[in-house]
Amino acid sequence: MGRISSADLKRTYNGKINSQFIICSDSHKSYIQFTKDLILEHVRIKTGRHKNGVYHINHVNLLHSNLKEWVNCFQLRTGKED
Repeated sequence: MGRISSADLKRTYNGKINSQFIICSDSHKSYIQFTKDLILEHVRIKTGRHKNGVYHINHVNLLHSNLKEWVNCFQLRTGKED
């Protein structure tokens, strides 16, 4: 489905998070714009890295990998009954 936009992020999270939140993400422009618009602290993980001090995106990457693997199970099925 492609990258999420800052407008998508605002629609999803506006009113559900507050200024006390710290957003930890990669350095994609949609996250940068989103955090600027909502005046949120943003810890960016540099491209090719997974950690910045105590902040990391390993859990998100694992969840994404597991979700892709699960979805692929359904795509591999031919629909034929054995």
